[in-house]
Amino acid sequence: MSRNKFGLPRYIDARTRRLLRQESGFGCVVCGSLLITYEHIDPEFHDAKSHDPSKMTVLCMNCQRRKGAALSADYLFERKKKPFCIERGYSSEELYGLRDDFKVYVGGNLITNTVEALRVDGIPRLWFNSDSAGRPLLNFVFSSHDKKIILLIKDNEVRASTDNIDFNYFSTRRGEMYEIYNETGIVLKFRISADEGVVVERAEIPDCCRGALSIGESSVSILDSNGSTVGKISGSSITRAGVGINIGKWPVHYFGDAARLAKTDESKLVSLVQ
Repeated sequence: MSRNKFGLPRYIDARTRRLLRQESGFGCVVCGSLLITYEHIDPEFHDAKSHDPSKMTVLCMNCQRRKGAALSADYLFERKKKPFCIERGYSSEELYGLRDDFKVYVGGNLITNTVEALRVDGIPRLWFNSDSAGRPLLNFVFSSHDKKIILLIKDNEVRASTDNIDFNYFSTRRGEMYEIYNETGIVLKFRISADEGVVVERAEIPDCCRGALSIGESSVSILDSNGSTVGKISGSSITRAGVGINIGKWPVHYFGDAARLAKTDESKLVSLVQ
């Protein structure tokens, strides 16, 4: 585990994380994005001696990268006092209008009352937990061709990423849209709305199923090593299943039932992918 010059680890305890999430209204204090990370305002992490929540805040990856010249420490302390979600009089639960039984669409396939939406080659790739208030919590694992973790989102928190991963967040008439992409293009695109729930419009998972997996707005396509489509899943309605869509082998490491699998911590997920 990496530490700064004072020996402070990057790991932030659960109590501090929870306090910061609640304080921010469960979103980035600047723009309200659901996908968040925890940021030391002043002093910054390399000069911090403790994870002091009074000197920290919650930012999305986009706003974190703007910290400094574009988003000064003074401005972030101001936003900490008046977070985006709180200032507008709603929490993220009210904003997205989702219940604990919200729907998930993966490639046009409807998945309800199912803990894990997508598993590929025995590895959980996409699932949604809920917090005590019923807010949806995104979990997503994206790896490279050599099986290394590029992006790991655990309960809406960005836990691992590389510099070539970028985020985009914006509002549309169809809901709140999230795009995650690298130098090759979009690797995950989804939207959240009160009417439709969580809709995965696009996802690209390389080096799996002896080829790759491509998720579009209307189907899940299985590709061979040459990029040709060898199978499709579309128009399905799946409910009360341990796993909504399972492609490839069953897990080499078995953690028990689907509910336990979906709550597996990221260290075990990383060991699975690597």
